[in-house]
Amino acid sequence: LSMSRIKDPCRGGNCKHLQCFDACTYLRLNRKKPRWICPVCQKDLPFTELEIDGLQLEILLHSTVSKIEFDMDGCWHPVLIDIKNVPLSVDDDCPLPTRKKRCNGKNDLIDLTIDDSPPQAISATTIVL
Repeated sequence: LSMSRIKDPCRGGNCKHLQCFDACTYLRLNRKKPRWICPVCQKDLPFTELEIDGLQLEILLHSTVSKIEFDMDGCWHPVLIDIKNVPLSVDDDCPLPTRKKRCNGKNDLIDLTIDDSPPQAISATTIVL
């Protein structure tokens, strides 16, 4: 919404997408020009239906990356830029970032679907922070 890093990740209680947006920015924009439409899925979204995403909030508090990818096991890792076409200067004091997985150590899978539709086959989901 504001093209800056999300501080309070939220989405609508009835939204089916994982992508969050910043709650304060959403409220500020709707105070000036009331539309109350989800910026991701375009469904009606009054402020009373906003929900803060605790997992994404925790990730934002402990990470500085701009994109992450969730794996099917619930772990996540930063999405690194594709450096194939980017000129690099070699500096031994500046190691390249590694692809670390962040996981809570549990292999439990929590089903967050609301309806009874069959799950979609996905390998990972990328989230823009």
